[in-house]
Amino acid sequence: MTKIRCVADFVEECLGGAWEELGKVNPMLSYDPRTPLADCDWLKCQGRSFDCDDVELARTVYREVWGLEAPEFRGDTMNSFRTMFGRERITHEVVDVSWAYIGSAADRRFDLPPDLLDRIRLFWVNYHTIGNFLPLPNKKVNGVTLNTYRAGIWKDYFPSFLQAVRRYLEGNSLSVAKLPEEFVRLMEANAFFWKNYRGRFSKYVRDFFLEGYLDRRGEVVELPRIYWWDKSLTREAYVAAANRYLDFANRIIKGRADRIVCSLLDVGLGAEGTGKRFRSLMERSEKPGSDPIFEEGI
Repeated sequence: MTKIRCVADFVEECLGGAWEELGKVNPMLSYDPRTPLADCDWLKCQGRSFDCDDVELARTVYREVWGLEAPEFRGDTMNSFRTMFGRERITHEVVDVSWAYIGSAADRRFDLPPDLLDRIRLFWVNYHTIGNFLPLPNKKVNGVTLNTYRAGIWKDYFPSFLQAVRRYLEGNSLSVAKLPEEFVRLMEANAFFWKNYRGRFSKYVRDFFLEGYLDRRGEVVELPRIYWWDKSLTREAYVAAANRYLDFANRIIKGRADRIVCSLLDVGLGAEGTGKRFRSLMERSEKPGSDPIFEEGI
């Protein structure tokens, strides 16, 4: 019988038992010959196209923390790089801490200050880590998934997607009718998952550690949708928006990574513990209106 590998195996084999390093692991490290993770099969997509949020390690995290598995579910990267900074420019030469990154499309348009360039460079490394990955139900409508749909209509701004999810789960038929038709069809196609959260948006937020996207009143924090290619955008406005985006995204990524690691340690670290925490959350009865007021941040 083939042993089911668990995240604890990866931590022991590849991180020397250092759980505190798990949240820093970027699957792109498998392409960096200087690191112990070079060519690591945990950071590959065996038999499918490579995508950082769908590598074997990410899939194992989704299974152990939430009991969710492919193909019904697929990882999504919440706070993307290209949303704010455009397509990255990379080199095949090993150059520095961000081993292949040499700049972005936004760098070429704006004369960005050195401190912001450094922050963007580090974000390019950090945004492909487990704190920024979220499993989404993966049934398609006309060849489109929730993952690919939100990348188009909302340019991958996760708060905009989360706000639409909230309106769908908590709204009446009139408010749902105001949502994009294709989005509603996708939510209905994936009702096997979303039915668990009808009228319980705050439970969805808690289950998937998304509190950082809400303010103190429990409202979704809507970041201004700034696009680097907008010809009317000034350098000053872009620099301010980019710094705010980095502050917001980095806080969420770090906080979620810490909580995912804590959840993995609490689950039992093995196949026999798979999804226990998530299933207990799903089965717990809650009284309507009993949701806490969320504090801003994680």
